[in-house]
Amino acid sequence: MEVKRVYTLAGIKHRYKLSDFAYGEWLIYKGDFPVYYFNIFDTDYSAFKDATKVNADKILMDKLEKHGLRLKQNLFGISSTKSHQQRFDLEKLPASYLR
Repeated sequence: MEVKRVYTLAGIKHRYKLSDFAYGEWLIYKGDFPVYYFNIFDTDYSAFKDATKVNADKILMDKLEKHGLRLKQNLFGISSTKSHQQRFDLEKLPASYLR
């Protein structure tokens, strides 16, 4: 996962992002930190994949909002030009969140 510093009015924060080649994969955020990982091609989510053939990210956002989770960080500031790779062990998003 790519980590980049963001200089905000409240101090230095970090922006977490998957690579651009991570098709069908999302980080799920609580506040400004990633807490879950979601891969739509995982067999645990096959029912969700079949039900959302058109706009999976919109439907996913609506379902996550009920649990206080988001697909994007809300960081406003000036991003550093440098980034580094960091490994995180995130849990898979519980399938019950998608019901």
